[in-house]
Amino acid sequence: MPLRAACRLVAALVLTCSALAPLVAHAADERGTVYLYVLEKVRLAGRAVDVVVPIAADSLADQTGATLPTKAFDALKQRAPDVYGKAEIDIVSDTELLLKLADATDPERVQSETYWTLASMGFGTIKVGSKTITPARLAHGSLVPLLQPWDLLSLDSRSTPAAGFVLVDDQPVRIADAVKKLAAGDVALKRAIANVLKEGGLRQKLKVLTALRDVSVRERYFKTGTDIVLPALEDEDTRVRQAALDVVEETGAAKVPVTQKALEAVVEKDRDGSIKLRAVKILSAAGIKKYDDLLEIEKLKGPDEAAAYEAVKKLSASKQTKIAAPALGEALGHSSSKVRDAAFVGLVALGAWDLLESAMGNDQLGADVRERIAGKLAESGSAAQKDKALAYMLDKGGPEAAIAACEAYGKRASKTATPKLAKALKHADRNVRLAAARALAHIKDADSLVPLAEAASAGEGEKKEMTEAAIEILGTLKLDDVRRLTDSENLMIRQLAIRSLAAFAKGDRPNPAVVATLTRKLDDKDPEIVRAAVFALARIRDDGIARDLMKRKDSPDAEIRAQVAVALGASKLKEAGDVLIKMVADADRHVRLEAVKGLRLRKESAALPTLKALVRNPDKEVKREVFRALLVLRKTENFDELRPIFRKGLEERDEPIALVCIEALTEKTKVDDLEALRLAFNFSENKVKLAAIAVLGASKLPEAMDVLSLWAMDDSVEVRRKALEGIGAIPAGPEWKDKKKKYLTDFRDVPNQDPAVKTLADELLKALG
Repeated sequence: MPLRAACRLVAALVLTCSALAPLVAHAADERGTVYLYVLEKVRLAGRAVDVVVPIAADSLADQTGATLPTKAFDALKQRAPDVYGKAEIDIVSDTELLLKLADATDPERVQSETYWTLASMGFGTIKVGSKTITPARLAHGSLVPLLQPWDLLSLDSRSTPAAGFVLVDDQPVRIADAVKKLAAGDVALKRAIANVLKEGGLRQKLKVLTALRDVSVRERYFKTGTDIVLPALEDEDTRVRQAALDVVEETGAAKVPVTQKALEAVVEKDRDGSIKLRAVKILSAAGIKKYDDLLEIEKLKGPDEAAAYEAVKKLSASKQTKIAAPALGEALGHSSSKVRDAAFVGLVALGAWDLLESAMGNDQLGADVRERIAGKLAESGSAAQKDKALAYMLDKGGPEAAIAACEAYGKRASKTATPKLAKALKHADRNVRLAAARALAHIKDADSLVPLAEAASAGEGEKKEMTEAAIEILGTLKLDDVRRLTDSENLMIRQLAIRSLAAFAKGDRPNPAVVATLTRKLDDKDPEIVRAAVFALARIRDDGIARDLMKRKDSPDAEIRAQVAVALGASKLKEAGDVLIKMVADADRHVRLEAVKGLRLRKESAALPTLKALVRNPDKEVKREVFRALLVLRKTENFDELRPIFRKGLEERDEPIALVCIEALTEKTKVDDLEALRLAFNFSENKVKLAAIAVLGASKLPEAMDVLSLWAMDDSVEVRRKALEGIGAIPAGPEWKDKKKKYLTDFRDVPNQDPAVKTLADELLKALG
């Protein structure tokens, strides 16, 4: 094969993408780079070969189709005036021109450059005299266009290049022939274009879809329909799916069953809400109304609260849950709280737990919405969702949510929650910290001992609760493990371990090993350790230990004195009563409190005068214990002297004291007690009212009816009913019958009286006769 012919073949097959630029677009408003084809030496296969190559002619960029050929030829002449001489062209028609060589010094070069330049602009017929120039008769080859099948959609009959190739099944076919083949429905070419929409790149897909929107392209190449676009409706790129919908909408293809099915798949499966909604609109316009309720989605984006609310209600009832649920998810961020609430309720009704889980992690939603979602997921989600929701509530929720999470973790009693609850021990809210401590106590994980110990050390206000939780956990460990912890490097752990040893020494015969360990700790240099040891020993029911501890009753440490009182109160030592009576006057309130408790536990009669004097103690906690002790010490022989104290106790307006006093007045209630019991009417606590009512009714005193009538209009139906029952239970002789009838009538005739109370009053009146 001659070298020149070989070069032409090689040049045709080595085209790069830059060779596509000379094509003149058929759209009048499109502009592209204009190229001149000029002769250059090009290195091919290691040899220098004369080949016509394209060079950009920026000066021709603004030329129109009408003037461009002439201007391009003039540009060629300006590059090589000596070669072109007086050569010129005459344009015969839109696709034909005549080249006049005149006195050109290199006519072969002029023909080659002119042919390839003007052929790239759509001139299929170029003549010199009466002879038509063909590529085979040219002296020089060219880097001609090598197009892909989808590039044909951008061409029409006038702008089809006279030279160049199209790759069909990896084989080059002349462009003109390929255009004819595609118009004739060539299977290979149509398959190649269709495959682009399945496997091509973004630009290729968009190029094909844009071309398919052209009516002339569809009529020329796709007379049987545009179903080749359907795979593009499932493309990963949103831009491709939108472009495919453009084609479907503009062609009216939605009326075709196969397209309808594809659009329905978009509505039900697509991830993008705007694409789903557009597919719904196209289907609706085509007469497919099954998804019309989803058109409500648009209303969620508007400012009209009422319209958005109604839209949410309709979407919540939609059968198209896969589409409605995501829309409701977006409505969780609506500016209206009413719409947000309705969207949340709708999502719960649809059981959209996965979507709610996703919304919980959306930082763009309000904290109140996310917390509400977490609460519902913790209640009704999957196991994994419950875990995630509880973690959210504890870490990012408000105090109420965090407390609820702690309680849920505690009920689960799973040790996997220990790290989360340990972190919650440092929460800003005190109630959350206490809830976390209670949960850890329920879980009983030894790994939580250190966090609890640290929390106990951090603040006196919560030391008691943290300590109790840790001791409860320690009580579940083996004795040997707890004894080892009594020598821990952590001071608080040592204290807690020592305190918890008391639980291992219960019974008539305390564990000698425990007692030995605690006794040894009494000599520790750290006062906190000594206090812990005394605390534990004080809770071992053993008179020998109590006697030893009694030696510390005058300790300068008030906490140790208080624990001595605890030990003596639980002991059977004869001398313990006298010691406790003296300790009631201790300067420290904790000691006084434990001393009074001890006297109550021992039922120390000798302490009665001391306790009677303490009813005026200003310390409320001490006073409560005093009244409890007096109740225990109450006997037939001393009741008359104690009764006035219990009557006066109701004046304290303190619930615990009032309940003790009412209980004391239960025994042989007298008329003189009624005035004190009347004071219960002034309490807000129903527990006090009901206790007094029970005593009044049981007294059978006709005078008690007057007190019971006070509760005829009480806020509590239960209180009213019990008071009425109390009146009904009191016998009424002839002199009290009319009064009783009046009291019953008063109950019945109270405005808006509870029907059950009213019925009871009628029954009692009827029985009274």
